[in-house]
Amino acid sequence: MSSISVTTGRIITIVHDGVRGMVGPVGPAPQFQYSANGSSWHSSFVAGDLYLRISTDSGSTWSTAILFAGEAATVDIGTVTTLAPGESVTVTNSGTVSDAIFNFGIPKGDKGETGNQGDPGGITDLMATEEVPTGDQNGTNKSFTLAHTPTGPVQVFFGDINGSVRMRYGTNFTNSGTALTLITFAPDSSLGDEFFVTYPY
Repeated sequence: MSSISVTTGRIITIVHDGVRGMVGPVGPAPQFQYSANGSSWHSSFVAGDLYLRISTDSGSTWSTAILFAGEAATVDIGTVTTLAPGESVTVTNSGTVSDAIFNFGIPKGDKGETGNQGDPGGITDLMATEEVPTGDQNGTNKSFTLAHTPTGPVQVFFGDINGSVRMRYGTNFTNSGTALTLITFAPDSSLGDEFFVTYPY
C-alpha cells in the first residue's frame, strides 16, 4: 500500500493487488475398495459386494466400511389363524425387517344360503324277516303265499323248537312272484314245526 500527496491537500490511498500465488499440486485421486463381508477387500466391484471403503491418501489409510447395498431379505409364512366372519384380515411380522415371518389372520366366509332341495332318493329294498307264509301247515300242504313280491332271493327255514335249517332253492322249494311251493317237506304246526321265510321286496 502507498500514499501520494496532491495540490488539494487531500490524501489519496492507492491499493495494489498482491501477486497471485502458484497453483498447488493436484491431490491424490480417491481410491475405492469393495467387500462382500466388510473385512476382505478388492479394488473392483463384483456381484455380491455389499460394502465399500475410501482412501484419499493413495491407500495409506482407509475409511471405515460403508454398507452401500442391502442384504438379501428372506420371507417365511408363520401361522395362519381363522378369524370370525366379518373380521378384517390381519398380517403381522414376527421376524425382522430383513428376515420376515408373516402371520396371517383370515376370517371365515359368511354362511351361505340354503341350497335347493335335492331330488328324491331312490327307494331301497325292504326286508321281510321271519315271515310265516299264508297257507295250511297240516303236514300235507305244500303251497303257500308270501305277503310281498320278492325282489331278491327267498330264504326258507324249516325246523322245530330245537332249531331251523335253511332249505335249498330248487331242491327243497321254488317260488314265483308271491307263490311259494315246497318240494321235500310239508310243515305241521300241530307237531311244533317252525316254518318261516326271509326275503327283500
